[in-house]
Amino acid sequence: MAVEELSAQAETFLRLLCKEIPTRAVGSAGNRAATDLFARVMAELGWHTESPSFECMDWDGDGASVQIGDETFEAFPSPYSNGGAATAPLAVASSMSDLETVEATGRILLLHGEIAREQLMPKNFPFWNPEEHQRIIALLEAEPGPRERDCLLSALMEIGGADEAALRSWCAAREGTHRWICRSPFRPDHGRKNCFVGVRRLPEPAEIRLHPEEVRFEGCRASGPGGQHVNRTNSAVRATWVPGGLSITVSGERSQHQNRRIALSRLQAAVDAKNEGLRHEHEQGAWQGHNELERGRAVGTYRGERFMPD
Repeated sequence: MAVEELSAQAETFLRLLCKEIPTRAVGSAGNRAATDLFARVMAELGWHTESPSFECMDWDGDGASVQIGDETFEAFPSPYSNGGAATAPLAVASSMSDLETVEATGRILLLHGEIAREQLMPKNFPFWNPEEHQRIIALLEAEPGPRERDCLLSALMEIGGADEAALRSWCAAREGTHRWICRSPFRPDHGRKNCFVGVRRLPEPAEIRLHPEEVRFEGCRASGPGGQHVNRTNSAVRATWVPGGLSITVSGERSQHQNRRIALSRLQAAVDAKNEGLRHEHEQGAWQGHNELERGRAVGTYRGERFMPD
């Protein structure tokens, strides 16, 4: 292909992407139009493309603002955010250390400066999901544990490090019931001096992953109305995810390529629904642990307000 022809095609594609469909936020109509354009062009060149699916709202921005007193400031919502309106006290964080200590419960949290230098990716974003973004979202989603007399009734801790074997050994040595012998400063009028704390490891939530190379595609003849085109072409596609035994048949499009893409998207949606159920079961299991405290056979005993080991 001559350089002039390539330049003309490049100019056409840029005009389409930058002028005719310039708004391509994830979940928007422009994003879907750009994806379809790319797939169509690649198909014309003999290339096969796959479009991994993930849960995403149909996003349409309608402007946003923040009002503080009599002042109104324009805001730029993320294409991954739900719409809404709220009135609450303001909390501010400009760094990770700020976010770890700020009291944001029941408040509108304003992120600025270092921590807001780039748009946050949503959880489980399949294309780009840096560790720093995951950490920020984890802190934003952290919920205060149940309290009584300003004392935590339970806490969930995350312990990390490079030596996985050492971490497992350290955690295993502390799993079980711990006995604390002390008159609790949180209940000074209570006669009990023995308190018990249950410590247990929570397994990572199971997650099923669908890999395109594990999907078997079969062409089959489309059925239903459609005249000679339907009768003469095998445009329908049956996609089977072999490890999970799931099978989807799609025949809505005349292009087998488009039917393959839709079938893969529907398989991914089925896997996502299964993962959501697994996450719910994991959360229920973690909460059930509150009712499983064993008061005997302590693996560790501590005395006094400084928790000195026996």
